[in-house]
Amino acid sequence: MAAALFCVTPAVVYAQSSVTLYGLLDEGLTYASNQNGHSAWLVQSGGGSLSRWGLRGAEDLGGGYKAVFTLENGFDVSSGNLSNNGRLFGRQAYVGISSPYGTFTLGRQYEEVAEMLSPVAAGLNWAVYFAHAGDVDNVGGSIRINNSVKYASPKIAGFTLGALYSFGGQPGQFSTNSVTSVGLSYNGISFPLYVAAAYTIIKNPFAAAFDSIAPRNIIYAPYVQSAESESIAGVGDLPLGDIDQ
Repeated sequence: MAAALFCVTPAVVYAQSSVTLYGLLDEGLTYASNQNGHSAWLVQSGGGSLSRWGLRGAEDLGGGYKAVFTLENGFDVSSGNLSNNGRLFGRQAYVGISSPYGTFTLGRQYEEVAEMLSPVAAGLNWAVYFAHAGDVDNVGGSIRINNSVKYASPKIAGFTLGALYSFGGQPGQFSTNSVTSVGLSYNGISFPLYVAAAYTIIKNPFAAAFDSIAPRNIIYAPYVQSAESESIAGVGDLPLGDIDQ
């Protein structure tokens, strides 16, 4: 019996599978000088970064291939309520294959503006108060894309290419409610610099990006319900010493 146990143990180690439980809690006091004409003190979750917990895993398939997955939940510490319109894993939920030729994933994911430009976003590096108002350009990753297929290339001479497509799910209408996104980044080898550019187009953003629920945003809430499409383009750079590689 002891010999059999020893025979099984090396096989488990050889598989090199792993699952990581991770998370972040953000809770603090906020002072508002003018809330409906009066000042107010608030207990607020997500002032610096939104609270979350998640599971991330990989299973070695051999030959440089791995099965990968991420399930990430967002929530409000103050109330215990789920974020992302009540989804259990509303921040991210995807599964895929990582290989020497790149990584393919399927599920609910970030589009390329959020993926490529978040390292240079002030709102993610210095708290949400520094983000563009209402995260109107999604550099802060407020929007995640359902039913999406995503590809991230391996890094070649410092360059990484990313692309995403989301199927709208409308019978007979291939592009209705679809999302197309592309991005390119350079993470300096010859030069100590991170540079990225990305473009995303969302067809019928009210349904495809906002779950047919009007966003609480004074900038674009009046327009998103009638918008046929939303296009976002961005370019950014930052010295490598200022970002987490």
